[in-house]
Amino acid sequence: MTLTYTAPGRYEEAFGAALHRGDLGTVVWLCRQVDAAAVFANDEPALSQSILLSLMQQLSSDLAQARARPAPRRPARPRSRSTLS
Repeated sequence: MTLTYTAPGRYEEAFGAALHRGDLGTVVWLCRQVDAAAVFANDEPALSQSILLSLMQQLSSDLAQARARPAPRRPARPRSRSTLS
């Protein structure tokens, strides 16, 4: 996918292609590339209802999977050595 797809007016095509790939990494990458205000700020969204629904489904699926995974354990912090007098 190239940045030319993220040009204003081509958001539908860009998100359609990313969603069609079925690769969440591509979808997340594209979300980070576009200006959210340009996509969602207008009275009429730049994305069709079907693209918006697919986008929400894919992103929420990743959130559900992330919640199911155990949180990574933090390494133990070294204990400070205090001098007792």
